Amino acid sequence: MVVNKFRMRSNIMTFNLSGMECSAGILSVSLAKDLLRVHRNFLAVIVSRELLNVNRYTGKDHSMLLTNCLFRTGRAAILLSSRDHDKRKAKYALQHLFRTNNAKDDQSYNCVFQDVESEMKFGVSISKDTVKVAGDALNTNIGSLGPLVLPFSEQFQYGVSIICRKMGIQSRLSFYMPDFKKAFDHFCIHTGRRAIIRGIKKNLQLMDVDVEASKMTL
Repeated sequence: MVVNKFRMRSNIMTFNLSGMECSAGILSVSLAKDLLRVHRNFLAVIVSRELLNVNRYTGKDHSMLLTNCLFRTGRAAILLSSRDHDKRKAKYALQHLFRTNNAKDDQSYNCVFQDVESEMKFGVSISKDTVKVAGDALNTNIGSLGPLVLPFSEQFQYGVSIICRKMGIQSRLSFYMPDFKKAFDHFCIHTGRRAIIRGIKKNLQLMDVDVEASKMTL
């Protein structure tokens, strides 16, 4: 649609990642990053949009009705560049990107699932396990990201907590959660559910102001 609308060249490479729900956004950024690393002096545009019409549910199952409330016609676009002269005018620089795939676990695989319910109507069900699955994925990503962005003092205290837990003396000491506000000024949390925002806020020990943008977006 984009190539046709703007009459782009015939050698434009296009990739359709539809049907992957929310993960398509981060997967698109990962794909664009890899492409730009190989193709120097190139541009990549990512267009992400919600597509409700093919997944609109008309039945009575509460877990499937939730998608009708969460997904409408929101959209966003971002332009990425590997051209050296774009560094001076770029608004952001992509530093690190981590993506965790837990689909090997049945709980993760079924937490957001397209299926047919008792009345033979298609729909996407969202289970209560979504919050736990998101928390597990967050812990994995934080474990990879922390050493790259946190100051040494935070890494040291976190390392001591892990050693204490492995030595069995964790009960006498509270587990130390690194203060990520010493590494980041803003937090953009996935706005899939209020429970997810609340859970990430609790796990990362954030303040109300840190999650205000995500809550208002939801």
